Amino acid sequence: HCLITWDKLLGLSQTNNKAEMTVVLYVLKVVPMWTPVQICTDSHLVLDTVLYWTEGWKHRGWKTKTGKTAENVDLWREITEAKEEK
Repeated sequence: HCLITWDKLLGLSQTNNKAEMTVVLYVLKVVPMWTPVQICTDSHLVLDTVLYWTEGWKHRGWKTKTGKTAENVDLWREITEAKEEK
């Protein structure tokens, strides 16, 4: 099956990165548990963060290697939690 979605972002700060992240979160929430999910994106930020960076951020209290708080940490936490529920 293919799910195509679009919607207006809520809030004042609307960026392409937040839009990409919000779509990933939406898909993880609407697809039933135990259903295989393949998310296709052209966003290297989303891909790298989901596959490589969130585990390290999580272990460091959502801080990057340089000690800065990860940007959009609220969305990354939600995505990580939704991913772990799958």
